[in-house]
Amino acid sequence: MLLALVMIISLAPMAMASEGEDVTIKYWTHQRHDLEYIRAAVEAFNALDNGVKVELGEYADDYGDVISLAYQSNQMPDVISGLPTGMSFVDGARQGWILPLDDLISDELREKNSAYFMESINMVDGKLYTLPFVGYVFRLAVNLDAFEAAGVDPDAIKTYDDLIAAAKAITEWGAAQDPKVYGFMLPTGEWNWIWDGMYYGSLCRYNGGFYYDFKTGKVDFESIRPVMELYLAMKEDGSLFPGGVEMINDPARQQFSEGTVGMIMAATWDVGVFNDQFPAKINWKCVNLPTLDGELHGKGFINGGGYIMISSSTKYPEACMKWFEYLLSDEVLEGYYSGGYGLPIRPDIAANAAVKPEKTGFADFANTEIDAIYPPLFPYSAPEPNYGNYLNQIMTGDISIDEAIALLNMLYNAAIEEEVSFGGDQSPYIYPNFDFMDPAGSAAK
Repeated sequence: MLLALVMIISLAPMAMASEGEDVTIKYWTHQRHDLEYIRAAVEAFNALDNGVKVELGEYADDYGDVISLAYQSNQMPDVISGLPTGMSFVDGARQGWILPLDDLISDELREKNSAYFMESINMVDGKLYTLPFVGYVFRLAVNLDAFEAAGVDPDAIKTYDDLIAAAKAITEWGAAQDPKVYGFMLPTGEWNWIWDGMYYGSLCRYNGGFYYDFKTGKVDFESIRPVMELYLAMKEDGSLFPGGVEMINDPARQQFSEGTVGMIMAATWDVGVFNDQFPAKINWKCVNLPTLDGELHGKGFINGGGYIMISSSTKYPEACMKWFEYLLSDEVLEGYYSGGYGLPIRPDIAANAAVKPEKTGFADFANTEIDAIYPPLFPYSAPEPNYGNYLNQIMTGDISIDEAIALLNMLYNAAIEEEVSFGGDQSPYIYPNFDFMDPAGSAAK
């Protein structure tokens, strides 16, 4: 729904260029699930008489390399949708890639969003670098046609064993299809983020575990064991789509839309992917992710940090902030929600939206009672390559689960100790009363 983008936002005038001359800023995005809406937002913004125009740059899976090259050649855009592949938000801020917003943000925008400002999430060392645009949660997308043909009920998937059995049944049915249909897609070619963001980081929290011990500040990767045993069991059954460790997310999602996969993990943004980017040729929906024993032992992770940032090299920070404030305006966020592109972090946006989302799959993400915002981790420089590389090695048989746990515990605890030795204060990131069923609330006690 793009009707919200016809509004006119009144902002304070500012001097950024010669009188009467518009300033043009460049905004680069690699987010393709909401590209239709962002294009319309740019068009609506450029129609305003506020002295600023936005030039949109659209990129795909090569964004991380493109943005690195732009930085090295002093050709950075003014506003970016992400940092280079493998660079954390904290490192990007500390290394001077992005600009603090503290002297740019209006009092009104600060007041509306301040409840969601968190260190290492959208702040670094007390400075604000990005704003909570929309939030993302994670579910299991299921191919209803394959489930029906294989005689499996997707709503009955509550445990890891249920998932393994469903994947095997679909694969056995799918072996006679042309093309073949496999039970589960595990695309971890982009190991640097997809394990942490989805295929491990989401599952383990529902089990009440994570590699960072919030109570002690130590690292223990024991929580990878049940998750990796789940995937290895499906590999043993032949239920995994072939070539997953080399496959990146877009081709994997396209395979799901084509109907050659029974299940794939999905984020809220995938509603846009399966409706618009790669329109699904199958009937599909999403169900909650299973847990080891079918019981919920922790809340899922709501990603509510925000990914839009102002480049430190911009010559027009005030103009960038105008675009920033436009995207974060109530009207634009309500339109974003109504169109089914994502879940707003601020609950008043969904409550006040005149039009409720109708896109296939969106309702499956809308109930976030099983999800929560987590407190920030201690900001340290993680080992390179990160742990996703080792999880891939488990899948290829190059390292055992026990070996990976021992090695990762050593590497990550050493990295934390090194950060502390350089003066990093870990005490604000240790939460003695932490409870996975109430992550934010318990951390505040």
